[in-house]
Amino acid sequence: MDRERLPRRVVLAVLLLLLVVWLAVYAVDGAAWFGRPPVIGETPIYLWQILFPNGPIEWLQWVGLAAGAVLSTYLGGRLREQEPDDDAWRFWTLFGVGLAILLLEDSGDMRHVLVAWGINAAGPTIGPLPTRLAIEGPYLVAMVLPIVLAVVRYGHIVLSPSPTRKFLIGGIGFYAVAAMSHAPVSGVQDRVGRAVNQVLAGGQMAVPEDRAPESLPSALADGPVEETLELIAVACLLALTLAFWNMRFPRREAQ
Repeated sequence: MDRERLPRRVVLAVLLLLLVVWLAVYAVDGAAWFGRPPVIGETPIYLWQILFPNGPIEWLQWVGLAAGAVLSTYLGGRLREQEPDDDAWRFWTLFGVGLAILLLEDSGDMRHVLVAWGINAAGPTIGPLPTRLAIEGPYLVAMVLPIVLAVVRYGHIVLSPSPTRKFLIGGIGFYAVAAMSHAPVSGVQDRVGRAVNQVLAGGQMAVPEDRAPESLPSALADGPVEETLELIAVACLLALTLAFWNMRFPRREAQ
C-alpha cells in the first residue's frame, strides 16, 4: 500500500461509508412516508437507532481514537529519543493523551455518570448554577485541555506542513461543529433534527415507541448528526497522525 496516500484514503473511506449508511437510513426509515416502518416479525426497525448511537458508527470512532492515541504516543516517544529538545515529541505526547481521554469519554459516557452522581449528592443545583452545568463545564474544559495545549503551544509542528495542516483543521473543525449541538442555544437541536426528519421522511418519520414524539428532533441531532460529524473528525485526526509519520519517517529511511 502507498503510505503517502493512506491518510487521504482513511478519510475518503469514512466519507464513503457514511454516504452508504445515510442512504440505507433514507431507504429504511424513509418508509415512514407510508406510515409503516419495516418490521422484523412484529418489531419495527429504526435503522438510525441501530447504526449510530452506541452502534457501528460510534464503534468506529472508538477504534479510530484508540489507534490515534497509540500511534501518537508511540510517535512522541520515538521522537523524544531522536531529538529530546524538539517540540515535536511534546506535541504528539499531549495529542495522544488527549485522544485517549476522548476515547474514555466517548466509550464510557463518563460525563453522564459524573453528572448523575452530582445530582444525587447535591441536588438539582450547586449554588446559583444547575448541577449539570456546574459539573459539565469544568469537566469538558479538562477533557479537551491536552489537545488545546498541544495545538496552542506546539501546533506549528503540524500547521506549517500542508499535508498535516488540512487534517488538523478538519478534525478540530468537525469536532467543534459537533460540540455546538450541545451548546445552550435555544432551538439548535430541534431545528437540526426537524431538518433531518424533513429530508429523510418528509417530516413524517415514525417515532419509536420508547420516545415521545417531541423528543425525536433532538434525538436525531444528538444521534445520527453528531455521530457523523465526530466520525469524520476522528478520521481526520487519525489521518493527521499518519501523514506526520510519513513525513518524519519515510519508507526509504525505514528500509
